[in-house]
Formats: sequence, C-alpha cells, structure tokens
Amino acid sequence: MMIKSYEEKYNKQVYNFLNGYQMNWGGQALETVLAVDGEEVIGIGSISKSELHPYLEYINVYVQPEKRRNGTGTSIFRELFSLSQTKRFQAATSSKDTTTVSFLEKCGFDIVRKCYTPQLKNISSEPSDKPIGCRTLKELYISQKEEVLKLQLENYREFHQYINP
Repeated sequence: MMIKSYEEKYNKQVYNFLNGYQMNWGGQALETVLAVDGEEVIGIGSISKSELHPYLEYINVYVQPEKRRNGTGTSIFRELFSLSQTKRFQAATSSKDTTTVSFLEKCGFDIVRKCYTPQLKNISSEPSDKPIGCRTLKELYISQKEEVLKLQLENYREFHQYINP
C-alpha cells in the first residue's frame, strides 16, 4: 500500500467505494491523497476549508471498511498533516460512531462539542394554530421556517466563535 497524490484516473473507484459518504475531494479540496494497493484505491483523505472556520482545515479520511485497522487511515492522516499549511484540523462525525471517534482521538483530536439532532415528527402538512414551540417544522409557515433556520445558524455561529474564534 502506498499513499499518493490524487489522480483523476481513480475517479470511478473513489465514487464507487465512497458509496454516499460525503466529503470534499479532488477539485473541491485543497489537498487530496489516495491510499492505493496495486491499482486499487483503498482509502482517500482530503483537506478543505470552510468560511465558517477560516483558521482551521477540515480533514476527511475514509478507508474501505474491509481494509481498516491496518494503518491505512493513520498513513493518510500523516500525509495530510504534512501537506497542511495550518496544522490545525477540524473533523465532524457522529459521537455514536465509536470507530471514527477512536481513530480521531488516536490522531490527537479532542472532542470539543457534541450536537444532538432532534427527530422532528411530521404530524400535518397544514400550518396550525398551536403555539410555535409546539409545532413540527412541517407545520410552520415558510416565513416561520426561515426564522427557525436563521436562529439555528445564528446559534451555530455564536457557539463556534466561542470554541473557534
């Protein structure tokens, strides 16, 4: 297995094994590296930026499930770290994904925030006369939905200013 710079000739393999996993790579990322075994891509890693976090770089590492636990992810991480201009990474994952959390901790990450995504129930497609705090998102008028999303974004930004000024 070797780590190499991203090449377009591997696009189809990458699309196939990512199988819906969301990450910036190739032209969407600052840096992309591949873990290749022969001519088979078994892992990918990338560094990207976000305007919400201009002082950090997002890191993504994905290794085919059957190829994990042999140092591939760690090798990808080390290569990305060497290519990084800031050496300040941020990653996002579900705290229920203990394998990923363990990998990130092994790479030196600290958990700084846990988010909880509410499960909204769709009771009715018609707006109701219930107080706004008792309505589902689907029950809100468009202007109310926009206000809820605006408040959520404001809360997100304020929190990130606290942990990531």
